[in-house]
Amino acid sequence: MLLDDLSITAAITSQSASQPQAQMSGGSPPPGSHAHTRVLHALKATGMTDLATLYDECCYEKRCGLVHCQACRGRWSAELLKRIATEKEARYGTGDYPARNCLRHVTVLNALVPCDVKAIKAAIEQGRKDINSFKKKFRCTGLRGAFEIELVNPVAMMREQTCPAKIQTLSEMTGGKFESMTEIMALVHWHAVGFFNNGLSEDHRKWMKRKYPHHRQRRFDSLYKDQSIAESFSKLSSYPFKDRVTYNLKFATDGFKNEFYIEPDPLAFLVNCYKAISAKTLRINR
Repeated sequence: MLLDDLSITAAITSQSASQPQAQMSGGSPPPGSHAHTRVLHALKATGMTDLATLYDECCYEKRCGLVHCQACRGRWSAELLKRIATEKEARYGTGDYPARNCLRHVTVLNALVPCDVKAIKAAIEQGRKDINSFKKKFRCTGLRGAFEIELVNPVAMMREQTCPAKIQTLSEMTGGKFESMTEIMALVHWHAVGFFNNGLSEDHRKWMKRKYPHHRQRRFDSLYKDQSIAESFSKLSSYPFKDRVTYNLKFATDGFKNEFYIEPDPLAFLVNCYKAISAKTLRINR
């Protein structure tokens, strides 16, 4: 079964307060267990037995459609890779130039919201409106990517202090409330390959800064210099689709490599949230 939003949110609120270290215990899989094992345990522990079965028995004939499923996540990444590569060839041909001068990996942190499907959907909708406004302002630009949902544990981040920059950003985004938060939160953000036909301009940067003014809330990164464009696209197409079972206390992409495991209730919520929202809703194709 799928739990309703309110019951999931309530469970996350009480558990985050009683287990601030984000360590799984009490019959949970031991540290180092495979992500599949942790997700399956979380779904069963929270009563989502039907979803657990769908996830565990995912096959070609009956897809589970969950981001934590390797096969389904791979399909999402492949679909995004196709959209990116098709747009690149249509604009710049098959060569490296002028493509390298016109392509950027764009990341925007939209909002830090409670673990509630409606709040997350609203943040995605607002983010999409912002993207449409950006496209209306800069008609020759293009964006191919997807929204991502990352669970954030404020208590663990404040205690560990492993990334002051991320704490600063989330604090600014919440008007200084982040430091005192005790609930698990959802960071709604998006990754996309940006197509800027005449190169990334100061006007592009200024527009984004006005819309997203906080520290490290928006980024425009060049493609990897030590990789071909095709290799960069392959990597970037997987960025929005992660099977994380630990909290990332840093901005760094390897910040999830720790033992701050997401508890069963919020992990089950995350899995169920992606199922409720669907890959199509997360898609950015402007």
